Amino acid sequence: MKFNIVLGNPPFGSDPRHNTSGESFGLGKSFMYKMIDWTTDHVATVLPYGEKTYSRVAKEHYRSKGLYYIADARDAFPDIFAQTSVLYFDRKTKNQTIVDEMIGDVEVPSENMSPLFSTGTGTGRGLWEHLLKEEGKHEVMITVRKSLYTDDDEVLRLVDDKSKGKWRIAMNHIAGERDLGKMQVVDPKCTLGKSVDIMICHSQEHAEAVMEYLQTDEVAEILDKVKIGITNSAKILKYVPRPSHI
Repeated sequence: MKFNIVLGNPPFGSDPRHNTSGESFGLGKSFMYKMIDWTTDHVATVLPYGEKTYSRVAKEHYRSKGLYYIADARDAFPDIFAQTSVLYFDRKTKNQTIVDEMIGDVEVPSENMSPLFSTGTGTGRGLWEHLLKEEGKHEVMITVRKSLYTDDDEVLRLVDDKSKGKWRIAMNHIAGERDLGKMQVVDPKCTLGKSVDIMICHSQEHAEAVMEYLQTDEVAEILDKVKIGITNSAKILKYVPRPSHI
């Protein structure tokens, strides 16, 4: 059965199914794909603007199925944690561009800061935080504002910080909606837990230059346009140009 128009507000929870590329689906995305298949003319639906419903793969699929406009609906849902949008489709048209109110017309520069970004540097803090002490020879950074210590090399192996040995800028995974939050340069000896995201640098001087740049008004103005949630990510940093000295 085909419908001329479908209006929807699908559920947004997790869906364990995967598509052929291995991309994890949220229920919102699964519903969206069905709504598109069932419709001959127009689709309009409320969706959170995030990876579970609007990833890179999903965006290309939506565009090929007629997505032409994404409205910013955050003011209509002030008590909802998700960054709410409304997607509009014309099923008879394949659009080359999408008008996107969520981030506007900000372009992705060819040289940007996203390649320096990394997340998930080790195992979850629940496995090892209780083993740490107020003093010790090895610092373990739990969040940017909280560090504890250990003398036990086995604890460091349990933390499993894959970035250790490199100069890094540490930042919390969750920050403000328009900034990257508190940052600090971290030396190669410090062990970082999974709650800390990082910018990987090749020297102390490089790390200090990167951090100084990320705290400039220029970067703040870009983040004000493109950071639509409280999470730091490579997806956000791809809009920040990478200066030649960095």
